[in-house]
Amino acid sequence: TDIAVSPDGSRLALTHATANSTEILTIIAVAPDGTLSSVATFQIPDSPLAVEWIANDTIAVASSVFGSSSFRVYDYQESPTPTLTILDTESPGGFLTAIELNADRTVLYANDSFGNAVRAYGVHPDRTVSLLDNTFAGLYTIDIKLSPDGTRMYAGCGISGSGRNILGFDVNPDGSTDVDPTPYNSPGQSPAYMCIAGNGDYLIAGHGTDATVRTFAIDPEDGALTATGYSFDVGLQGTIGDVVETDGFVFITDESTATDDVYGLYSFILNPDGTLTQNGDIIETPGTRPETMVIWNPDASCRADFNGDGEVNTLDVLAFLNAWNAGDPEADFNNDGDINTLDVLAYLNAWNQGC
Repeated sequence: TDIAVSPDGSRLALTHATANSTEILTIIAVAPDGTLSSVATFQIPDSPLAVEWIANDTIAVASSVFGSSSFRVYDYQESPTPTLTILDTESPGGFLTAIELNADRTVLYANDSFGNAVRAYGVHPDRTVSLLDNTFAGLYTIDIKLSPDGTRMYAGCGISGSGRNILGFDVNPDGSTDVDPTPYNSPGQSPAYMCIAGNGDYLIAGHGTDATVRTFAIDPEDGALTATGYSFDVGLQGTIGDVVETDGFVFITDESTATDDVYGLYSFILNPDGTLTQNGDIIETPGTRPETMVIWNPDASCRADFNGDGEVNTLDVLAFLNAWNAGDPEADFNNDGDINTLDVLAYLNAWNQGC
C-alpha cells in the first residue's frame, strides 16, 4: 500500500493493507547497484496506509481503521536479529491515509480524513512525539505534501467540497499551520495524489475521477496555486497510482490495463513553463498493480555527514567509528550485509571526497 526509503537510502519499508486485523511490514535492503533483498517482516496492526522513516532506525506507520486510526513510531534494529519495538502511539482522528515529515524530520504531519483535519506532531530526541497543532481543514484530506522550504503545505481533497479542491496551508517556523487554509480550484476532478516539483515551483496533482495529471505554478510569495493548463490523461477513472518527481523528472504509475490494455510507469521531463514532455513509451512493470513509488537520489544526500549536522569533518569519522565498533547496522556503509574493514574503507573514501 505504501513504500518509504530510509534517509541513507539503504532500506525500504513496505506496508501491506488488507481486510485482516493484522498486517505485514516488510523491510528490504537496497544494494549499491540498486538490487533488492528482503531483510525482515513484522506483524503490525490493521490497516497501514502510510509509512515514513523518521530516522534510519525509526519508522512511523499509520494504522487506518474506520473511527479509530492511529500511527505508531517504532524503533527498528537489525543486529543481532531484526526487531521492531513500539516507541510511541498517537491517535490523529477518524481515518488516517497520509503522513508527511518536514525536511529535518522534526515535525510529523498526519491527516484525519473523516475529521477534515491535519495534525502536526513534534518529534523529540528520544523519538517519541507529541501533538503540536491541530488544524481544521474544512474538507476531506487525502494526501498532504510540504514545500521544500517547509513554509507551505498542500492537501488534495478528492471528491469533497466542489470535487476540485486543493487546500493550501501556511506553515509557521515551529511547524504549526494556519487555521484558515486556502482552497484552490483544479480544472481536474478529485485531486488526490500530489508532489511538489522544480524546487518548489510547481505542484503536480493526479486526479482520481478523470484520471488526469495536471500542473500548477506555486507563487513564490504567498504559495498560491495557478493551473498552467497542462494535463496528461492516464486513462480510466481511478487508474493513477502515484506521482513523484526528482531533478526535473516526473514519474507516474498507471495501475490498471482497463480500457487501454496499458499499465506501468510513465517518465516525463518537467519543463520551465510547467508542462511535461513524455520520455518514450510507458514501461511495463513486473507484477499486477504498479502503484506507490519512492525516489532516493544518492547524489542529493551526503552519507559522509554521518552525524547529520550538515558538515563533513572529524566528528563524522568519530561517529562512524563508534557505530562501527558497536556493530551498528548503519556502519554497514557498503550495504553488503557485513560490518568489517571494507565499510571503513568505503566510509573514508566518501569522507575524503567530502560526501
